[in-house]
Amino acid sequence: MLERTTPAPAGGNDTLDQATPEAIATLQPSATLTMPFRFVSLGSDCQAGHQLRRVQVSNTSGVFDFVTTQTRHLIRLIENDFAGFLDLENMFPVYHDVTFIGAVDTRYRIGFNHDFAKLDKEDVDYVRTLYSMRIRWFRNLFDPRRPPPYFIRRHHPRDGYADESLAIALFELLRKKRSDIRFLYLHGDPERREFMMDGFRSAFLRQHEPFAWQGDDAAWTEILGHFAIKPFAGDRIAFPLPEMLPEMRPEAQPEMRPEPRPETRKPRFG
Repeated sequence: MLERTTPAPAGGNDTLDQATPEAIATLQPSATLTMPFRFVSLGSDCQAGHQLRRVQVSNTSGVFDFVTTQTRHLIRLIENDFAGFLDLENMFPVYHDVTFIGAVDTRYRIGFNHDFAKLDKEDVDYVRTLYSMRIRWFRNLFDPRRPPPYFIRRHHPRDGYADESLAIALFELLRKKRSDIRFLYLHGDPERREFMMDGFRSAFLRQHEPFAWQGDDAAWTEILGHFAIKPFAGDRIAFPLPEMLPEMRPEAQPEMRPEPRPETRKPRFG
């Protein structure tokens, strides 16, 4: 049995998050769905990554699963290939009253609600090591020998009225890296009509009332089932997907984490 030494962010996989290399060697793929692509959260916060794990179409903690990002800054980060990301001189602490609750990368306006116990060189080095592994995994998504990624992003309130245009710009940036990607953008405007373009789809996602960071489970199950999980093949699918690859499952590649720090932390939610 794997022993936890630090709490994982909410929605994480306890076994995968704290697996040692020896334990990883014994793990088998846990997903039961046969899929021709990988589901990958692009934020804008913890909700999408949490829901993808809840419905068991993802078992990997990605770069954008536990951070908050505005789309324009996410585009700039990817265009720069993560240059300067998490540099110590760009990191700024966030407090609630006198309590430290997280940090912000001021260069890219990315918020970290889970990863930092404090903000000093040792802490930043630890988090940079963790995210360097996640960045390597993200870059590997564009390897044509691997299943194509199916990106999912929820809107960020500060994207404003240009949110859908920014999401399309992000999709087009990623499509330059790999042409067979799919992108589902989930906005918060119930009056907006659904929009489709090539491998891009924009749709309304209902939120829980009162708002909860985990999102509305029923709404996510409905939208993923309608747009993503069920329509693998057939002539009448509304959203074109890659042809199914036989016996292909989401690769179980548990995240290799650096040695945990001695501090115990209370999880803060996204």
